[in-house]
Amino acid sequence: MQRLRSALLNLLTIAASIAVTLLVLEIVLRFLPVAWSPPIEPPTAENPIQRYAANTPYTWSLGWNFYMVNHGRSNAQGFLADYDYDAIQTCAGDGSCEIACPVDINTGVLVKHLRHLGHGARSEAIAASAARHFVMIERGARLAVGMAGTAARVAGHGPLTTLTRAARGIVSKDLMPEWSPNMPPAAANVPATRRDDASAVYFTACVNRIFGRVGHARKPSLQEAMVAVSARAGAPLWIPDDIAGHCCATIWHSKGYEDGNAIMANRTVDSLWRWSDGGKLPIVCDASSCSFGIASEIGPYLSPENRERHAALTVLDSIAWAHDRLLPKLPIRRKTGAAVVHPSCSAIHLGLGRKLHVIAEALADKAITPTSAGCCAFAGDRGFLHPELTRSATAAEAEEVGSHVFDAYLGSNRTCEIGLNSATGKNYESFIYLLDELTR
Repeated sequence: MQRLRSALLNLLTIAASIAVTLLVLEIVLRFLPVAWSPPIEPPTAENPIQRYAANTPYTWSLGWNFYMVNHGRSNAQGFLADYDYDAIQTCAGDGSCEIACPVDINTGVLVKHLRHLGHGARSEAIAASAARHFVMIERGARLAVGMAGTAARVAGHGPLTTLTRAARGIVSKDLMPEWSPNMPPAAANVPATRRDDASAVYFTACVNRIFGRVGHARKPSLQEAMVAVSARAGAPLWIPDDIAGHCCATIWHSKGYEDGNAIMANRTVDSLWRWSDGGKLPIVCDASSCSFGIASEIGPYLSPENRERHAALTVLDSIAWAHDRLLPKLPIRRKTGAAVVHPSCSAIHLGLGRKLHVIAEALADKAITPTSAGCCAFAGDRGFLHPELTRSATAAEAEEVGSHVFDAYLGSNRTCEIGLNSATGKNYESFIYLLDELTR
């Protein structure tokens, strides 16, 4: 009996040692390139051509030293094609092509549909759950940005860049962002405001509730500047106490997650209707892409009741609010020297590019909108996932901007400003800051 117990103990020890060894090797090898392909699906009557499992990542490498590493993903039909990267993953989806096209074809609509076809039921369910619990995701994202910024200040950007690149190799380059040295700090808490006598509801975008101002820790946040300058113009704003967890739904819409898009779109319109007292107060948004999303893109995903509510809402981008309501009532105390403007594609869609330039002319002795200004292709998180896309899209504009010296670099959309910061090395930020500063 003793021998049997000893033998069993030895076998268990050997098995445990093998298991621990394999586990350690698995963890180590996860950080190394490997050759792995999606499983092959057998031909069927519906699909007589042999193909790989759909929407499955793969990694190819050559030789014992893993050179020429390539990552990719099979498409929705189970084939391997460069089209997934060339079109699906690196399309900004902002519809700029519609503006240039003589027959108004928006290829972004097709790309979003193709992204939707590439999602399985599981990923759609995860995206829908994220929409339901977005208040926690928003707070977690702001906390993560703050912690990462602190780590970068202590240890430098190198370790964070290395860590996120390794994580991208394990997770996916289309899901995991890469750390950028020009990542903004975490946003401060939104200021307290009053509902009484408010001229409008201030819907501060989630991106501006997550990312703060670069290099101005002691100066006003975007929300503080917007509230202050509006009050001076006799048009006080009210930020709802329960604004956390609300979004224009572009996060889901741009990626083709229809269930999550519908959940967030309806939640936001429900709240906008309640906050605006049934559409009596206009809604002001401080990010042009979010203004465009709320005004123009969420309609098809709303319930019949919310479609009627949405049609009765007045949604104003910060450009329109400043140009039409604030600027005529504000004395410009002084002007800055030269200002350069980046009109985001969403501002162009809203017909606000000219108004943004007029605001810059009021605030600067000289205002320039570059002739090469176009889509920065940052597209929400696309610039974090594929930095090469933004580098390519902004190359001409960055060269033009770099040939002059400006005192102010103005935008109206946070992620576009991040993209232009990266491209030019200059601190692009919302024009609201300058408007607030020069009218005090």
